[in-house]
Amino acid sequence: MKKIVAVVIAFCITFSLVACTQAEEKIQDYSINDPEIIYNSSLLSRVTPLKIGNNVDMVDLAHSLAAGAFVDHIQLYTSKQPYGLEIVYKDFNDTDIQPTSDVGEYSKYYNNIFSTDLAFKRNMFYNATVVFAIVNNADFVRGVVGGKIFTITRKQVEGYLGKSTSYYMNNRSIFDTEITPLLTEGSSKLDAFLNSLAFDK
Repeated sequence: MKKIVAVVIAFCITFSLVACTQAEEKIQDYSINDPEIIYNSSLLSRVTPLKIGNNVDMVDLAHSLAAGAFVDHIQLYTSKQPYGLEIVYKDFNDTDIQPTSDVGEYSKYYNNIFSTDLAFKRNMFYNATVVFAIVNNADFVRGVVGGKIFTITRKQVEGYLGKSTSYYMNNRSIFDTEITPLLTEGSSKLDAFLNSLAFDK
């Protein structure tokens, strides 16, 4: 009996160490990114369609999205429709993520995403577009950072784009010509749309 307990404990410790290592590697993969890399369709080629109820898949997806290095935790809303994914980001001064580049570049990357309301909304628009393309039963995506809470729905995103986001799963090149320039080059039309969407609080 003691041998069995010892084996179980050893397995748990090993599993925890592996899980922590994988999590740290994943965070480091996305800690410093160039906007042209962040906002492209590469993630669409790395996954198959997912369901909102799978917590492991959603944690992995949240860390793989733009600003994934700054994810603190997620919350899933699956008990009743609308189903959604909430991503809570760390405040820069509270983050325990170590930069993989110099602190100045790390700070610049963080500020490019969270320094203004519009920058945060642009980032969430991209993330929501990717989530809705991959997670076919997700109805909304919510981003939380500091005291800001911003929710964007599938209906809002697809209404703006004029098509179902699932279209991009099989048409990555169209994503790169339609979505990527909106974020990397800027779009007064998208900015006006995002500015019309209020923060939750």
